Amino acid sequence: MATARLRVFPHPEEDQEDSSNPSITIRLSELYPLLAQAYRDNYVWLRDFEDDELLVSNDLYEVVRAVLELSSVGFISGGACLAIVNL
Repeated sequence: MATARLRVFPHPEEDQEDSSNPSITIRLSELYPLLAQAYRDNYVWLRDFEDDELLVSNDLYEVVRAVLELSSVGFISGGACLAIVNL
């Protein structure tokens, strides 16, 4: 029977950055397909990041708030709300 050989590599020393500041800039168009698939297919790893905060532009924040407000008063149904966000 073959024995598995494992090698241990030391973790490189990296500068400790303030975790409260975003460290990578990414376009929503790059991130959205992955998040949409992860949400749709109920990927477990997505739950690991539920409490993470995202820094978004003022424009995107205003759109998200408006859609949430309209859906909370019944002006937009849940399905229509998702359709607007999917645009």
